[in-house]
Amino acid sequence: MTRKNRVYLVVFVCVEAVLSGLLFWGKERAEQRYVENVLVHHQGQYASNIACFRRLARFTAQEVFMQPEAVALFAQGVEASGVERDRLRTALYTLLLPSYRNLGQEYFRQVHYHGADGVSFLRMHLPEHFGDELFSVRPSVRLANREKQFVEGFEVGRDYHAFRHVFPLQKEGKHLGTVEISEPFYVISKALRDIYPEEYFLLLKKDLLVERLTQEGLENYAGSTLVDGYLQEKADFVAKAAEHQHAGHLDSGLIDRINTEIRPKISERLAAGKPFTQTVLLDGQDF
Repeated sequence: MTRKNRVYLVVFVCVEAVLSGLLFWGKERAEQRYVENVLVHHQGQYASNIACFRRLARFTAQEVFMQPEAVALFAQGVEASGVERDRLRTALYTLLLPSYRNLGQEYFRQVHYHGADGVSFLRMHLPEHFGDELFSVRPSVRLANREKQFVEGFEVGRDYHAFRHVFPLQKEGKHLGTVEISEPFYVISKALRDIYPEEYFLLLKKDLLVERLTQEGLENYAGSTLVDGYLQEKADFVAKAAEHQHAGHLDSGLIDRINTEIRPKISERLAAGKPFTQTVLLDGQDF
């Protein structure tokens, strides 16, 4: 091979290496932009659904749980004591039970009335549990009563976590307390799947749940297969099993394989508490 040919060959190999590097870099950048767009897309989906439930919660509270008859019974109940207080609590529960049954399964699992002092008056979802002080464990209830204003947000209570909407109650200008209506995550995830057919899971820090929940409440949760130190509500799995399969459905075996593959890669990123994406290749398919 002549010197000239050797030079051409070296140049060709160098150019090919540069082009291959550029193509690889371009592919990496395209994949990075794609997953970044996916993250933004999902954040938008979530925000849109939360806004819809906020509007629904306001309408439901005004039409059902803040109706004049309900407020009147609550006003009498928080001022009464003993047997009379119990009678009024039962009367409020009986009045609202038909509406609660219609709403609870599909939208709002928890409906909870609290006195202005932060003491639980009536849990529609657990009517036998009342009289416990909530200000120390429920910042939303404390703020709504002290500021006499609407408060909402995600919060862990004594029995469950929930996306909560807390409304101040008053009668003739006097602050009486608050009523809260809350939706669980399986309701949020169902609404997301109806529009964006994918799989959704909510992981909660075990330490926080152990600190906040009663022992009975803690029994509503199970360990996460994705990462140690986090729990998931059992009802999320029950609700998913009862639904029809959707276009983005993944069976539990595949989900467990994905979780096993990405577990070592996400622990630190999850602990940082910031949004992120993680891709994985299984059986020649990207997830």
